[in-house]
Amino acid sequence: MILSRKKKEFAAALRPYFTKRYRDFPWRRTRNPYHILVSEIMLQQTQATRVVGYYQKFIQEFPDFFSLAKASPVKVLSLWQGLGYNRRALYLQRCAKMVIHEFGGKLPSTIEELVKLPGVGENTAGAIAAYAFNLPALFIETNIRKAVMRHFFLSQDKVSDKHIRDVMREIIDYKNPRRWYLAVVDYGAQLSRLRTIPNSRSSHHRPPSRFKGSFRQMRGSILRFLLERPRTEEEITAAFLSRQNEIPIVLEQLRKEGFVLKSKQFWCVAT
Repeated sequence: MILSRKKKEFAAALRPYFTKRYRDFPWRRTRNPYHILVSEIMLQQTQATRVVGYYQKFIQEFPDFFSLAKASPVKVLSLWQGLGYNRRALYLQRCAKMVIHEFGGKLPSTIEELVKLPGVGENTAGAIAAYAFNLPALFIETNIRKAVMRHFFLSQDKVSDKHIRDVMREIIDYKNPRRWYLAVVDYGAQLSRLRTIPNSRSSHHRPPSRFKGSFRQMRGSILRFLLERPRTEEEITAAFLSRQNEIPIVLEQLRKEGFVLKSKQFWCVAT
């Protein structure tokens, strides 16, 4: 009885988000699986409003799997600069190559196949299945978590995603999961702005790490420096003199991850 009442209350709370509170983003205007894959990789740990411009430029430059697969990694990384977490750009290009060579150029629709793609975890796979193929896959992201917690775990702390998934099985719209998820995400985004559900109430919450002065910022700065042209290690050290002790570590890490190469005395972005 209690669950039934909460389900009705949740459904009522969602109604405005199907219409007047619906947020219009370019990736919501398409069912193209490639476009949705690009948007979901970009949206990982990044706010939707920040993604819009990058998404539009990326799709314009690389409109399909084939154009992305044959592109220069330097070009791909250049378009990605400023969005953060640069490894996502390389994952996306590797996805394109894998889709072409292993799936005949068509993005698979099952979770089991989607999670085989580089950079695609269970939640990203679920989002792709729902948004591109309108399948009732279960997935959780920050806004969905907040929306469900607001109605079904209002007085509880340390709520696990397992508990949230159990509830979602009962409330998801199995006939039109794409439309339902979009409304839930928008509702959760509104709750985030109002700060009605603290992130700490989830057992999966991790406070965001400081970016300024971080090792991650250093990686991005060096990568941008190398995108301009190949550099010697001495040039890189001179450009980042205050953190010179970290430079060999950063370069080796970037090399292992496939971002950069060392050719004779020069470091350059991998091509």
